Amino acid sequence: MVRRIDRSIAYHGGDREQALEELEGLVVRLSEAGYLDDVRYARARAEDLHRRGTSMRAIRAKLRQKGLSSEEIEGALGHLSAESEDPDLVAAVAYARRRRLGPFRLEEVPDQARRRREFGALARAGFPAGLARRIIDAKSIDELESDHF
Repeated sequence: MVRRIDRSIAYHGGDREQALEELEGLVVRLSEAGYLDDVRYARARAEDLHRRGTSMRAIRAKLRQKGLSSEEIEGALGHLSAESEDPDLVAAVAYARRRRLGPFRLEEVPDQARRRREFGALARAGFPAGLARRIIDAKSIDELESDHF
């Protein structure tokens, strides 16, 4: 934000110190109003990523990248774990459904190259190898969904 202020002052002119004081006052007002709540943000972001099929490992990395503390990240991940017995399985099924992997694929019997590609996609998404194999080897959608619903 400070860089934006500096660019604006360079272009339009003005007092940098006054602009920084106004910014600080704005941050205080937003914090007091509850609009700047890292715990709530971490939980909401983790839930959104999880629904989209993001692994717990990838959620942790994305929240860390946003500058959240370890306590806030672990709290958000703990909330996901409390909602589901196996949150990585739930996310992996959502990811597989979205990408049409495993039992969600269009063709009945995949060749070895297709299975390797599917395994690689799940591994790159941050899912453990055993879980990736479980998704790819599932015979039906019902088999997977009965494990976590």
